[in-house]
Amino acid sequence: MQLVVVREERAADLALGLSGELDLASAAVLRHEVAQALARTPKTLYLDLTATTFLDSTGCRELIATVRSGSAAGSAVELVVPPENRKIRRVLDLMQFGELLPVRDALPAS
Repeated sequence: MQLVVVREERAADLALGLSGELDLASAAVLRHEVAQALARTPKTLYLDLTATTFLDSTGCRELIATVRSGSAAGSAVELVVPPENRKIRRVLDLMQFGELLPVRDALPAS
């Protein structure tokens, strides 16, 4: 399954909703969407992984690259993964993503 990214403008912030698999085959899609999003210099860029069904090591590296790109652009990056998405939460927990950036259960109210 390929990755589909949906952009949502949220006042000074921007959310990218990722649906499908974030892996070697789709990392470039996320990289492109993140570059376009960060060009708008949002205060916070939310990566909403609620509908993400698979995350491999390449996807994890792309998430880390997004944090670095966001920092360079002056934008904070936060992940959104509800506890119900156990597959993705487990990978993020094992990789200790919570030490790198905030991992939220839901998008904040806009």
